[in-house]
Amino acid sequence: MVLDLSGNYSIILPVMISNTIAYLISHNYQPVALFDMLTREDGVHLPSMEEEREQTTLRVEDAMRPAGECVLNGENSVNVALDQAKWTTDPFFLVRYQGQWTVIRAETLKNLAKEGVGSLPLEEVYTNPRMPVVHPDQPLDLALQRMGDWPLLPVVSRADFRKLEGMLSIDDVLRGYKDYNNSPA
Repeated sequence: MVLDLSGNYSIILPVMISNTIAYLISHNYQPVALFDMLTREDGVHLPSMEEEREQTTLRVEDAMRPAGECVLNGENSVNVALDQAKWTTDPFFLVRYQGQWTVIRAETLKNLAKEGVGSLPLEEVYTNPRMPVVHPDQPLDLALQRMGDWPLLPVVSRADFRKLEGMLSIDDVLRGYKDYNNSPA
């Protein structure tokens, strides 16, 4: 402020030195900043930059699991998808449609086969809105926000969006936070 008001930028070095000395003296007598003290008196705890830097952020890769048998191809027929799905007990399956993803319930897959459309490709008889994807290096809370009402989220490679790295469910997210909180610090 002194530089702006005076218009004399030749005093920048003495101003920086005096500000540094003033900060060191005030920090020696009062280590907690005035605004931090006032907010704590009001019952609000704002983390300092040092505290934020020390906190580790959970990433999607910390909670995701391999997709395994839960991935169906939309180009395959309903019968082929049903055959692939009967080897697992998962209630939901990821379906790949031309590089995009959606999710289907195992019950819906069985009902489609009963309706007599078993020989048709899955992408023709089952359309669902495109679902969001996450990347392994993204924060886990972002995945939780994107999840919304979706039971699963595909975790795709950042380098190749068609490469599925794994999947993430709400149970996986909760397990990731639980493991993080129970781990020794």
